[in-house]
Amino acid sequence: MDAGAVGDYSGRLKALCEKLGCTFTDPFADLRDGDTGYAKPGALRDGLHLAKFRPAIKALAPALCGGENHSHSMVPGGFDVMS
Repeated sequence: MDAGAVGDYSGRLKALCEKLGCTFTDPFADLRDGDTGYAKPGALRDGLHLAKFRPAIKALAPALCGGENHSHSMVPGGFDVMS
């Protein structure tokens, strides 16, 4: 896998979603080190798995919970995304 292709691939997914009338949400965008496609330092606990899931879940909250103007949201699994 070419980590540098992550941005292009995400762009293609976003374009496809827009074409199909879907919402594209990238829960890992804030965890990536710019356009490199690699994770920021500390984002992974062992070089492969996320160190913290809450930032990714919180990034999905607007798409899953009906907008960004919610004060409290629970997502499947009982995660409180606003804590």
